[in-house]
Amino acid sequence: MKIEKLEELLVQVTKRERTYLKIKALSVFLYFNGLSSRAISLVLKYLGYNVSYEAIRKWVHQLAKFIHKVYIKSNICYVDETKIKKKQKFYSLWLAVNEKGIPLFCWLSAKANKQVAKLVLLNTKSKKIVTDKAPWYPAACKELGLQWKHETFGKRNVIERAFMPIKKRMKSFLIDFQQTRNTKQCAD
Repeated sequence: MKIEKLEELLVQVTKRERTYLKIKALSVFLYFNGLSSRAISLVLKYLGYNVSYEAIRKWVHQLAKFIHKVYIKSNICYVDETKIKKKQKFYSLWLAVNEKGIPLFCWLSAKANKQVAKLVLLNTKSKKIVTDKAPWYPAACKELGLQWKHETFGKRNVIERAFMPIKKRMKSFLIDFQQTRNTKQCAD
């Protein structure tokens, strides 16, 4: 997503002009590229703009409706799931993105099966589904009347790239959490 397009959308959404549109567009752009609102606030403070993380959150939420209308409509959808560990249990994180890598639907489930796949595929609102070779996708697509295509590499890398920041954040969170917990146990 280009910053210029975000500026055009911000003109439609924002009511007051206290902050420059370029700063708002940059903030939203950085947020959609994986930076937290607090980190964006620090970056802007370094650049000489005093913007709270709450203002950034509001801008993102204001734009969410318009971005959804403009970018989410897609004929092709890439769907995949990955395992996430929490408290010694594994969960499946399902993610559906369009060809630009914009998330269409996300779901966390205790199991990975045809029923959950149907739920995810139904919420993508796409006619063509591209997935890996997991056994539940062909059956779910057939029941929903969707076109299914198996793809291991190529354009399907969009979904793998979408999972990268999620896995990175989960990994760093688990490492920090385990270190904190071990430190507390040693102190007791």
